[in-house]
Amino acid sequence: MDEERMYTVAQVAERLQASPATLRAWLRTGQLHGVRMGGTKLGWRIPSGEVERLLRGAGEAVWLRAAIESALRDLDMADHLEPQGGTDPAAWRDSALRTLRAALAD
Repeated sequence: MDEERMYTVAQVAERLQASPATLRAWLRTGQLHGVRMGGTKLGWRIPSGEVERLLRGAGEAVWLRAAIESALRDLDMADHLEPQGGTDPAAWRDSALRTLRAALAD
């Protein structure tokens, strides 16, 4: 019986060009399936079938949602930005947040 190949979070992150933190968040929330090898000490392992599912596009909505949620978290930090080139960071932030929240609602 063939065993499915297992990848580390770092290997999958590199292949998908995603951050390891995002992949770990997906694993914790069940958006990405994996197993903990030897408890928390050895970290997550992700089966090749899950990687292929993401690459085929079955995880496209998950990917997009995670990217938007990450952008929202980043934008929530915009209050700490300094104005540059006459741009009002608060107005930019509010507009961007409205756009991203509308995209999430669809």
